[in-house]
Amino acid sequence: MKLKRELGLFSSIAILAGIMIGSGIYFFSMLVLGLASNSLSLSLVAWIVGGILTLFSALTYAELGTLFPKTGGYYVYLKKAYGPRLAFLSGITNFFLSSSGSVALLALLFAQAFGYMLNAPFDSVTTAAIAIGVILILSLVNYLGLRYGKVVQNVFFVAKLIPLLIVIFYGLFFGTQTDIFASNGAENVEFGLLISGLLFAVARTLFAYEGWTNLNNVVEEMKDAQRDLPKALSIAVLLVMGVYVLFVVGLYRILDLSTLTAAAEGALSAGFDVTAIFGAFGTIFANFADALSLIVFGAIVISIFGALNGSILSFPRVYYAMAQDETMPSVFGQVDRKFGTPWVAILGQTIVSIIIVLLGYDNVNYLLTLILFGGLIFNTLIFFSIFRFRKTMKEAKRTYRVWGYPYVPALAIAGMVILLVVTLINSFEPTILGLFVLLIGNGVYDVFMDKKHLAVADVAPVTPTAKPVKKATTPKTKNVAKKR
Repeated sequence: MKLKRELGLFSSIAILAGIMIGSGIYFFSMLVLGLASNSLSLSLVAWIVGGILTLFSALTYAELGTLFPKTGGYYVYLKKAYGPRLAFLSGITNFFLSSSGSVALLALLFAQAFGYMLNAPFDSVTTAAIAIGVILILSLVNYLGLRYGKVVQNVFFVAKLIPLLIVIFYGLFFGTQTDIFASNGAENVEFGLLISGLLFAVARTLFAYEGWTNLNNVVEEMKDAQRDLPKALSIAVLLVMGVYVLFVVGLYRILDLSTLTAAAEGALSAGFDVTAIFGAFGTIFANFADALSLIVFGAIVISIFGALNGSILSFPRVYYAMAQDETMPSVFGQVDRKFGTPWVAILGQTIVSIIIVLLGYDNVNYLLTLILFGGLIFNTLIFFSIFRFRKTMKEAKRTYRVWGYPYVPALAIAGMVILLVVTLINSFEPTILGLFVLLIGNGVYDVFMDKKHLAVADVAPVTPTAKPVKKATTPKTKNVAKKR
């Protein structure tokens, strides 16, 4: 049974932007400032550079998505370019680490923000229980049909923009702080440390921009992917980039330098800090002091909820595609007859995400590095594949070609490589754990994967073969035998 085509352009943009706009802009805005040596101008550079890298990456994905409009996204591209082994490793890494880890992290952040919204922070057990509960609820919603997951995504996409736009509008038109491009002491920092911190700040902005790959996972469920996929990717990334940069500018226009610096230093020690966000909303809603927690953390809860729903909707489509190639158990390829959703893939992701929650990781930076590590490696390989396909599939029909080729994909590759090196240097332990998962996955592939069942033939361009010779047949004659 095939998946249903129910996604138009707006729903596609809502899914993509809804996944991208999650907790990152709230939790990591001050961390980025701290990593950029408390320089307001350099932190803005980090957000802009992160957005440009994401846009270049998305444009490259647009060509690949229209060239191979198949469910599974990055898994399909890696398999076509490099063979089933690398594709398998990417899928397994995401299933056990990156994608399921993203779901777990978002659910935990949702539970924490929900406690602060009620002005009664939860203990670790309650936080874990709420995180598991929201994963189960949204998994059920997305099992019941794409139309329900789509409606939730559309509603929360619009809802999550409202608090961001409030800060942007108030900051731009009523903010009183004007010195937002001050160096703020960055000139006293050693050049090497300054550049290293800036690059790590860019890496952290990538988590806030994370999610741009996921529309390609559901491309077969788009009504007109050839037309809408490039538009949706471009519009969504530019929209999110504009909102993020203006939101940060709005914060800097509302809050004084000492408040921002204190929040940034707190974020460096804690991994994230919403002190500045709370202060900005406090300034805007000065007459709603009693409801301030509800307003601030309610906005964060809405934002995370939408991102979590989009992730649960998108990620299982990769495992469904892997099952079609027998690189995951065939049961993951089952589609519910009534609801038309890959229910086993959704269930599998739910179980792994809950296990990660139960493991009790409370170090946001640690878990964040685990999530980003696999993406940096495999996205770099995917960007290389665009050059490979241009050579090996010259005659293939391309309804969209990446703008600025070959420079745009090359810049995306350079950015990924630099950030991968910075991540390895600054977060050695979780990076090594990511490598360990890859090594284990490689061993599993060698032992258990039955290669004769893999579609190796479509790894390389298909060469034309001679047409089979038809057997000679005796010409038919009319009325050879009379009817009796």
